[in-house]
Amino acid sequence: MRRMPGQKRVATDSAAKARLYHAVKDAHLAHIVRVDLKNELFAYDIDHNALALAELMDGKLLLVTNTPDLSPANVVARDKSLADIERGFRVLKSARVRQLASKNTIFSPHSPSVDAGFRPIF
Repeated sequence: MRRMPGQKRVATDSAAKARLYHAVKDAHLAHIVRVDLKNELFAYDIDHNALALAELMDGKLLLVTNTPDLSPANVVARDKSLADIERGFRVLKSARVRQLASKNTIFSPHSPSVDAGFRPIF
C-alpha cells in the first residue's frame, strides 16, 4: 500500500516497543518500567515496589559526606552555606563587573565611556 505525500507511517509493534524502551532507558526508569522486547505484541511491566520506592524518594535531596564527625544538621547547614556562596558567585559573574584602573573604582563594561568603553559605577 502506497502512502500519500505528507501521510505519516504507521508504527509497528516492534517500532513502538523500541521507542518505549529507549525513552524509558533515556529517562533512567528501566528499573521501574520493563519493556518486553521478546513478546511479539507491545508489552511492558511496571515494578510496583521500585515505583513505590521512587515515589518515596521523589523530591528528596541526598547529601553524602566523607566527614563522619559532622552531625546531620551541620552537613545540611554547610550545604546551605555553600549554595549561598555559589549563588553569590553567579550574581557576580552575571553582573560582569570589572575593576580596571584603580583599586577603589569599579568599571562596568555595559556603560559607554571614552576610556575603552568603561565608565565608573561609583
